[in-house]
Amino acid sequence: MKVSIKKIVYSHVTLIWLLEMCRRLVNPQVRQTWGAKFKRTASEKNTMLIRIYEDFIKTAIWSACLPDEYLSLRLYGVAREEIADFYSYCRMLKYLSSLKTAESMRIFNDKAEFCQRFSSYLGREVLLWDEQTSLDTVKSFLSGRERVIAKPRQASGGTGIFLIDTQMISDLSEIQAEVVKHGGILLEECLVNHQNLKQFSKEALSTVRIITLKHPEYVQVLGAFLRFNPGPGITDNLSGGGCASPIDPASGKIYRGIVDVTKDTIGTRHPTGFEVIGYQLPYWPETLRLVEQAAQELADVRFTPWDVAITDKGPYLIEGNNECGSRFQRIVDRNCYEDIKTACRG
Repeated sequence: MKVSIKKIVYSHVTLIWLLEMCRRLVNPQVRQTWGAKFKRTASEKNTMLIRIYEDFIKTAIWSACLPDEYLSLRLYGVAREEIADFYSYCRMLKYLSSLKTAESMRIFNDKAEFCQRFSSYLGREVLLWDEQTSLDTVKSFLSGRERVIAKPRQASGGTGIFLIDTQMISDLSEIQAEVVKHGGILLEECLVNHQNLKQFSKEALSTVRIITLKHPEYVQVLGAFLRFNPGPGITDNLSGGGCASPIDPASGKIYRGIVDVTKDTIGTRHPTGFEVIGYQLPYWPETLRLVEQAAQELADVRFTPWDVAITDKGPYLIEGNNECGSRFQRIVDRNCYEDIKTACRG
């Protein structure tokens, strides 16, 4: 019987952690970034750098967290019992193969593949622009549209997304370099938020992140939160300056204020002044129905973090993701790690 080395490695959290650490440390930019952030943390905590490194190793042994999780979530000095069931990226990888197949993960990793598979849920026109796409086809897609969103075919965290102002483009070959660089980009018609949601973001499209876990008889919503960007950024990703407010899945109302990834409520009012607690998301029953139906599309997919845009016409899928990292658990204050472990045992 053939045994996959990768499967053996990814069945042990410690081996996963070692593999992910090695994979990241070979990148000199990552090493430099981590080093600078560790030094900054030592300065903020007014302690020796070696103490921060010691605390990280201890925390990693307990929770299998990576340096970026330890630093961004400010886990220095956090008690062991508080992170014993921490939903770290490495712990998530251990169970991911039980929640979806390699083929389905490929679909979620490729924005063009995802849009093709879930085309009836999008509510917008999209076009894959790659080396085989004629410029006439691209011109036809851009015609009649003031702006379109351009996304790298395979990217995450809002990386590489940019707006194309069609009135400013005189030569499409100017963008051709990005097409080659990313192995193709996805052009998308711009959706517009519901009139009641427009107040949350200045330029970006605000979206709802909803995490579903599919059981044999039903689809469970593990949690949800609204993502928005009150600044000039064109994406609402948390890594790009976006904010988050957790939503009660039962009612569709924001039940805590604007939350950062350390679980601290940093305010109940939006930077422009309005109160966010108690805000009712429009089309909430329809939004839940949308992700529940989408969760049934692929039989071999049980766990999916969905990004949904709510417009005046209703909710539409932006994308589905393979994982949501540790930030989700900290924002909604729910131990979804236990839910996933229980589901995989069943």
